[in-house]
Amino acid sequence: MRNLLPVFLVSALLAVTPTAFTQEENKSAAFKVGGIYGLTGPLADFGEEFSRGAELYVKTRKPSECRIGLIIEDGRFDSITALSAFRKLIERDGVQAVHVQGSGPSLAIKPLSESRGVLLLSSAAHPDIIPGSSLVIRHGNLTSEDAPGLADYISSELPGASQIASIYIQNDWGESFQQAFNAALGKSPHPLKSTFE
Repeated sequence: MRNLLPVFLVSALLAVTPTAFTQEENKSAAFKVGGIYGLTGPLADFGEEFSRGAELYVKTRKPSECRIGLIIEDGRFDSITALSAFRKLIERDGVQAVHVQGSGPSLAIKPLSESRGVLLLSSAAHPDIIPGSSLVIRHGNLTSEDAPGLADYISSELPGASQIASIYIQNDWGESFQQAFNAALGKSPHPLKSTFE
């Protein structure tokens, strides 16, 4: 047992050092970016992918490029939690841009982003993310394009059907997609009705 103590101490030091280095690097970075991802909650696996992607981007930048500090917060894929995380990132951490996962969190943060002059990078499909904004950059699938495409595909694959069942996530994105999808089903080459839960 005593022989394992040095191994344990070295392993602990290696595990802690990169985090401490990253925090110091964040403080002196020329540009600070916040990430608000659902690291816990209903889409935690998806949020972890966002987090790893952002960390990989910052880690692989060339030394000659602008130094970017990255501070990640858990928004739990919840609008209220994400809004609190956004306030912390801009008021305490001094970030100049925030990358947000999800339509609900992005919609909640958008007005504060505008009033504080903070760039909002949004991974969201809700149609109301962009209108009325000068500081939102959206990347991600768009409901206005995906819903009609899906409706046309289903209509062509089920030409004899008159009704289908639709299961969706009950959040801002899911509800807006369901509305657009239902409208598109009615206009498809073989109109369908959707019952949903």
